[in-house]
Amino acid sequence: MKRSGHWVCSENLYGQSPVFIETPRIFCIIPAVKKTYENTAGVRPVFDRVAPESLRAMPYSGRGGRIEILVETPEFTCLCPWSGLPDFAHLSVTYVPDAKVVELKSFKYYTQSYRMVGILHEDAVNKICDDLTSAVRPKELKVALVFNLRGGIKTTVTREYRKNR
Repeated sequence: MKRSGHWVCSENLYGQSPVFIETPRIFCIIPAVKKTYENTAGVRPVFDRVAPESLRAMPYSGRGGRIEILVETPEFTCLCPWSGLPDFAHLSVTYVPDAKVVELKSFKYYTQSYRMVGILHEDAVNKICDDLTSAVRPKELKVALVFNLRGGIKTTVTREYRKNR
């Protein structure tokens, strides 16, 4: 086995030994996807303001049928605009892509940008929906934030978007 270069293990579905193949450093089949990934190299987390510029979109090549993409994180954090105390939430984004999908590393950086921002729950959901709609122009999009208990109250805020047909 060659020890230099970059190797990827491909598991065989029929129980045979794994196959190792050499790949370039960034192993993307679609050149536009590779370019999008390379464009995220300069993206850094921002914690003092919401940073929609960190969102990156990749071309969606599977236009054969309708698919639904679910992106979730239990680590969404923002600040209460009045008390300054942290609010923790489970963020769920479900969308039907049209021509683009969101690049997940950029999505992670985007969600982290809310960390030190004082924002109302409803405003956070509206901002996330607007920013994702601008970035990927989906056919459909649903954003839900389920905030942890605070003062014995659990809050769920949801917004949906549908492209005019």
